[in-house]
Amino acid sequence: FSLDFIKMDQFDHPLFSTQIPHSSQFIESSLSATLLGSISQKKRGEAFSADEDMHLVSSWLNISLDPVQGTDQTHQSFWARVWGYFHKYKNFESERDEKSLMQRWSKIQQATNKFHGCFSQIENRQQSGVNEQDKIMNAKALYKEMFKTKFTFEHCWNILRHHPKWLTDNQAKREKKKGISASSPGISSSSTAKTPINLDENDNGDTNFVDLERPLGKKSEKRKIREKNSDPLVTILEEMRVDKKEERVRKANMNEKKYLLEKEMVEIEKRKADLEELREEEKIMRMETSGMPSHLQKYYYHRQMEILEKKNKD
Repeated sequence: FSLDFIKMDQFDHPLFSTQIPHSSQFIESSLSATLLGSISQKKRGEAFSADEDMHLVSSWLNISLDPVQGTDQTHQSFWARVWGYFHKYKNFESERDEKSLMQRWSKIQQATNKFHGCFSQIENRQQSGVNEQDKIMNAKALYKEMFKTKFTFEHCWNILRHHPKWLTDNQAKREKKKGISASSPGISSSSTAKTPINLDENDNGDTNFVDLERPLGKKSEKRKIREKNSDPLVTILEEMRVDKKEERVRKANMNEKKYLLEKEMVEIEKRKADLEELREEEKIMRMETSGMPSHLQKYYYHRQMEILEKKNKD
């Protein structure tokens, strides 16, 4: 589907609503308490949830990979489209504006870049008997040692670490820094797999906000290949590699969207089941038991007590 920016008044209505016409006071009071609790939690300046973080990462990746727009868009239009995608496909409550999403992505980008550098250093040690989880734990320890704070974006890094666009972007930044260092007097340009990865703060010294660079588009990458290689055969093979990489990215995005849709449907079914349970409980609470046999009166009395006890715990 097209990822063109969609205005808020064009967004589809929610697939499911918790409002039930002609519901009893018992159900209304339960739902009202839930809704009020949800609203009170969404105060201005509230910390981002893990779901918001992962959806923001997904939004950034999808807009970055849009074959229609590519990288031929301004910084402002890019983030307007990220904001539009974020709110169109979210399956949770969130009122984040463009500035809030931009600043959060900046924080995620900066932390995940640093952590990926730590993880790469751990991998380069090639220690025997160390599994993937051990490497991640060691990378977290290295991150804390170097930056004096815990790494709190593993849920985002797990999405980004296998994504070709993000990896390509990180590699390009590292090579750019290596090139600058190699051209400086007294510094050797030679490097090996054991060379430490640059984990310094941004060169401009701004620790609160980083440059929100976007990965190279497909056309730009192919153009650079043609400029770099004079051999037509090499150029063709490199362009085929780029096309194959783009196809893998498209498949990964399709799988992600399918997962999000299935997750949303599960949430909808769960809400429906919860409401059905509320209706059944209300029916039991309103049941007239005076004309029933004693064993049924006892049964429904205990059921009513169980319902009240559960509501008190909630």
